Amino acid sequence: MPAFAVIATWGLTALWLLVLGAPVVALTMRRSGWLAALRIGLWFGLAASLLLVLLINFFAPLRSTTAVISTGVATLTAAALSAFVVLAIHRRPDAGNNPKQTRTEFPYWSLIIVAALSLALLAIAHAAFGAANQWDAGLYHLNAIQYASEYRVIPGLANLHDRFGVTNSQHLLTGLLSNTGWGLDAFRLQVGFFVFLFGLDLTLRLFDTRPTTPKVGTVIILLSALGAIPFLLSNPDELITSPSPDSVALVVTLIGAAYLADGLASKNSTWASTGIVVLAVAASIRTQLWALLAIAVIVVVIALRKRSSTRRRPRVLTFVAAGLSGALLVATQVRDAIQSGWLLFPLDLFPLPVDWKAFDPAASRLWIVSWARTPGAAPEEVMGNWSWVGGWVIRSAADWGIQLMLGLLAMAGTLVLVLGWRHLGRQSAPSGRSRGPVAALWLLIPVGTSVALWFLSAPDPRFAWAPLVLLGAIPAAVVTVRLLTSRAIPVAAAVAALAIAPAAITALVGIDGETEEDETIATFSAVPWTISAALTPVPRPELAVYTLPTGEDLITPTSDDRCWSAFPLCRPYPNDSLLFRGELVQDGFASRLWQE
Repeated sequence: MPAFAVIATWGLTALWLLVLGAPVVALTMRRSGWLAALRIGLWFGLAASLLLVLLINFFAPLRSTTAVISTGVATLTAAALSAFVVLAIHRRPDAGNNPKQTRTEFPYWSLIIVAALSLALLAIAHAAFGAANQWDAGLYHLNAIQYASEYRVIPGLANLHDRFGVTNSQHLLTGLLSNTGWGLDAFRLQVGFFVFLFGLDLTLRLFDTRPTTPKVGTVIILLSALGAIPFLLSNPDELITSPSPDSVALVVTLIGAAYLADGLASKNSTWASTGIVVLAVAASIRTQLWALLAIAVIVVVIALRKRSSTRRRPRVLTFVAAGLSGALLVATQVRDAIQSGWLLFPLDLFPLPVDWKAFDPAASRLWIVSWARTPGAAPEEVMGNWSWVGGWVIRSAADWGIQLMLGLLAMAGTLVLVLGWRHLGRQSAPSGRSRGPVAALWLLIPVGTSVALWFLSAPDPRFAWAPLVLLGAIPAAVVTVRLLTSRAIPVAAAVAALAIAPAAITALVGIDGETEEDETIATFSAVPWTISAALTPVPRPELAVYTLPTGEDLITPTSDDRCWSAFPLCRPYPNDSLLFRGELVQDGFASRLWQE
C-alpha cells in the first residue's frame, strides 16, 4: 500500500505537469497526434514547473501559502491558455483539412516492456522508504531543500557552504512538494518521479503506431534503459532514495537526446524543440550540461537549416522552447549570483561588486577535479600532468556507463557485420524532407564534445553517465533502425525487457515486509491517502555549537562533515571568516576575507 501511494503521488504530479503543458498539447495535437502531444506537453510542463518554482523562490519560501497560491494561479492560467489555443486553432480556415494518418494495429508486444517497467517502478516506489545514504545527501542536498522551503533566495548562502552556490532545480521542486503530506520526506520521491516520467514517455512512444513517428529516439531510450534501470535498482539507497542529481540528470538527458535524434531523423522542429527543452531541464539540475545544450543547439540549427516546411505551429513551438530554455538559464544563473556573488559560479571569472561575495571558488574546484582524477589526491599531484590517466582507466573500466557504451558499440558493429553495411546508406523516406535515422549521428558532435570536456576537467563517471551511454546508444540505435526497419523497436524492447525484468523482480523478491531495527513507523496524511510505512529515518548526527568571533552561534557535526537534516545554520566545519549580514538568516552571509 505505501508503494502504491508513492506511485499515485507521481501520477498526480505528472497530471499537474500536463495541465501546465496543456497549451503545448493543444498546439501540437493536430499535427503530431494526441499520444505524441501528451508526451511533448509533459516535458514542456516540467520545464514550466521548474521555472515557476525558481521565480516563486525569489519572492517567497517554497513551503508557504504564497507559493501554493502562486502555483494554483499559474496552473489555472495554463488551463485557460490551452482553451484559448484550442479555439484559435479550430477557427483557422484549414482546421478541418488535416488528413488522418493511418495506424497499424495495436502493438501488443509492447506490453512486455511496459510490464517490466511497471515492476521496476513498483520496486523504485518501495525504495522511497529506505535509507538515504548517499554522502552528498547529508553533506548538502537536504539542507539545500530546506533553505528553499523555508526561505527566499538568501544572499551569500555559499559562504555558509560552497555547494549552496549552485542551483539544482529538482531540489526546488521538492521544496514545493513539501507542502503536501509528505513534508520534507518528499525528497524520497524525487528520483523515482523522474524515472516515472521516463517510463511514461516510453510507454506513450510504444503505443503511438503512426507510421510518421520517428523510431530512432525510442530505440535510444530502450537501449539506454537496459543498462540504466538495472543500475539504479542495484543501489537504491544511494541512487533512488537519496535526492541524487546524478540519477535525475542521467534520466532526463537520455530523454532529451532521444527527442533531438527524432528531430534530426525526421527533420521536424517539433521534436527538436522538445529535445532542447528537456536538455534545458537537465542543465538546470546538473549545471555542467549547459555546455552540452549550447553545442546541441548549434548542431541542430545547422542540421535543420534547409528545412522546407513553412508551417506556423512548429515555428511557434520553437519560440516557446527557446523562451523556456532561456528563462531557465537566466533564472538559475541569477539565483546562483545572489547566493554566491559570482556569475557562472563555481568558475572564478566574474565576481560581482556585492558585499556577500563568497570566497574564491578556484581552490574548491581544483580539489573536486583532483579527486575526480585520483580519489584522495592533492591538486599538485594530478594537475598539469597525465600521471593519473592509467589509474583512472583501471578504475573507470568497472563503471556501468562505460561498459554499456562499449557493449552498445559492439552490438552496432555486430549488426553491421551480420546484416551488411551497404544497407546503412539507403534512404528510408523518399520525400526529401527526411535524412532518415543516420541524421541522428549529428548528435555525436555535442555528446562527444561534452565527454571530451568532462575528461579534461573532472572525469568522475557519475558526472557524465548520460553522455557516455549516448556515445554507444546513438550509433547502436541508428544501426538498429536502419538494418532492422520495422523490427527495430520490438527487438530493442525485448532486449530491454530481458534486462529490466530480472533486476525488478530481484528487488521485489527482496522485500520481506518486516520492520527492521533501524526503521520506524511513519504516518503520512493525504499523500494521496493516509498511509503508515516502515521508514528508515535520516541519520541524526552529533552536533556541537560553535560561536563565531562576532558572537553568532553555528552548529557543526562532530563525526564527519554531514549535517543531514540539522537546520538551519549547520556547516561542515568551523569557519571564523563567516559574517552575518543581519540578525536574520534571510539577511544572508558574507566573508571576512573580502572585508580585510
